[in-house]
Amino acid sequence: INNTFILKTNLISLFKFWYFPFEFIFFYLLFKNKKDIIDKNVLIKIFFSYLILIIIPLILNINFNSYLEGKKSAVGVFYSANDISSIISILMPFVVHFILSIKNKIISFIMFLLLIFVIFIIGTKTPVISLFICIVYFILKYIIKSKNLLKNVIIIISSIVVISLGSILISKTNFYNNLSVHMNYLGIDSIVDVFTDLDNIDRFIYSDRISFLQNKNKHYIKSSVINKTIGEGYVINIDNFLNTKLIELDYYDVLYSNGIFGFILYYGFLFYVIFKFIIKFYKDGYKKNTDIYILSSLLIIAIASSSGHLFTSVSASVIACVIVLNLSLKYENFKVKKKLIFFANDLRLGGIEKALINLLNNIDYNNYNVTLLLEHKTGEFILDVPNNVVIIDYNLNNNKNIIIRKFINISKRILFILKYYNSYDFSCCYTTYSLLGNTLAKIASKNNCLYIHSNYKYVYKSDEKKIKKFFVDRKINKYNKIIFVSNEAMQDLIKYYKNIKDKSIVISNFINNKEIIKLSNKKLNIKKTSKKLFVFVGRLDEESKKITRQISLAKNLDIDLWIIGDGPDKAYYEKLISGFNNIKLLGFKKNPYPYIKMADYIILTSDYEGYPVIYNEAIILNKKIITTVNISDEYINIKSNFGYIISKDEKKLVNEVKDILKNDKLKLKNVDFDYINNLKKLELEKIFNEVV
Repeated sequence: INNTFILKTNLISLFKFWYFPFEFIFFYLLFKNKKDIIDKNVLIKIFFSYLILIIIPLILNINFNSYLEGKKSAVGVFYSANDISSIISILMPFVVHFILSIKNKIISFIMFLLLIFVIFIIGTKTPVISLFICIVYFILKYIIKSKNLLKNVIIIISSIVVISLGSILISKTNFYNNLSVHMNYLGIDSIVDVFTDLDNIDRFIYSDRISFLQNKNKHYIKSSVINKTIGEGYVINIDNFLNTKLIELDYYDVLYSNGIFGFILYYGFLFYVIFKFIIKFYKDGYKKNTDIYILSSLLIIAIASSSGHLFTSVSASVIACVIVLNLSLKYENFKVKKKLIFFANDLRLGGIEKALINLLNNIDYNNYNVTLLLEHKTGEFILDVPNNVVIIDYNLNNNKNIIIRKFINISKRILFILKYYNSYDFSCCYTTYSLLGNTLAKIASKNNCLYIHSNYKYVYKSDEKKIKKFFVDRKINKYNKIIFVSNEAMQDLIKYYKNIKDKSIVISNFINNKEIIKLSNKKLNIKKTSKKLFVFVGRLDEESKKITRQISLAKNLDIDLWIIGDGPDKAYYEKLISGFNNIKLLGFKKNPYPYIKMADYIILTSDYEGYPVIYNEAIILNKKIITTVNISDEYINIKSNFGYIISKDEKKLVNEVKDILKNDKLKLKNVDFDYINNLKKLELEKIFNEVV
């Protein structure tokens, strides 16, 4: 207390040392509460962030050199070569695995060279040894798994050649320079002499850490019981000389500074978690894709005991916490969820938007973390998004000034790439026409998919050039999977794009049958007449829906027609039905099901559709369908069991409906939508879980 230097040094060291156990417990509780666990993709991004912050200052000649006396070390914007070395070393397994997994071998080779370059210019031994261990591990892993003898021989020879070439280039690096300076300083003539003398091993490999450990251990043994129990602090007075130097072997530094009690308190929870992992590993055996975490955790343990600057380093200990906990929690009951992201324009009223809500309601949130990115966070269906879903408002800029708009949107795109590149296990552009969604979906995950809700043969009236341009703009060939909502839409597009056949699948829209039945029981103020009631539910858009056909039908037959919905052509339809009491334009209804329940027929007179949600809604409420669109999926065919397909020609249409009303003997088929939804969920989960 009387010496401010001792007080200040002890307080600073106390906070720095004890950062690790507090953050370890914090991360453990955070992950146990099933928050987003920090996965390997984030760790890889962290690694390359460090590399960039070392390389750029080196190029600009503004990097730090953390060594003196002839040694060289380029550590970029960072201060301590040892701390950076520890971080890079424990992240090495993730990065080497990532580089080896890149399909483009030229890019893989360039990234590997960049990795080697940075490791050797840092100038310390730890990352070089870590890289060597990782390369040997992955080569052995491949050889053991591979049954191709020729490939194994080629890999071994290639590895020998690469290592030989590398050993020639090493002489130009900071790493080699530092080894030479150190050997000259110690008076060691050959590297062989290092391993033939125990003193040389300590002096050269451990930088006198072993000798320093022995001296500090003697002082600790002579100290009082109190000092042995709660430690000697971080400043030791030896023969009236204040010694603040650490051994730089983390376990011993913690023991001598904090005593036996402090050591147990410091490492107790870490040892507990590791012990639990060993027990689970012994009982359950090896689990797939955990070997990288195991290798990294072993490096953490080894580095802390041989070169230090890990648990006692604030920056390095954060990374160590995440790696160890990622490994241990994979073996507990806690389940690491897959990360999914969907892209859409907005959630305004519409069939696609409603179908998206139904899909989100059918995801098992015990297994998946789901994000929904909207170009604009607007629309009536926002409130219907499940609480488990994280909504990102991208807020696409629509400034009239093209330069400002382009600058802002390009900046947003760059930020998205930096933050989310390959961060998800699955990504989906749900609104086919969204150019932004198409671009971002391919950035967010290699396992990406495009949903196609319409038959573009009819959208573009069989104009092959327009169809191909639409899908070229969306880079359809780059998608891993393409999901169609009807067989017809898939078969027609495959005619133009034969190469997508093997990655195309039909999964029609989900439907919440129980909710529909429940909502259909709501009482209405409107009354039904004795006439046959036809009900249309959809967007008031003449270009695609052709509602004029059903209006013409109602004008020529003794029926009632209720039109439910809103859209750009509402005023146009109001003029058309003026004076016809049997036709009612009821506007948008968030709950259209009581109206559907009152109907005798559900009518749809569109030129084209994907797979209309109204079909399933009609089938659930036991209503016959009269439609101009013959659509089917893997489970339901309208023409066979659920309704009638009529002509798009207005004159023929009237006569055909007149005949249906006169001779209708159709018996509706019962459908188990719970069973169908489960089958669709299984199909989707196969795609979610696919590894690309």
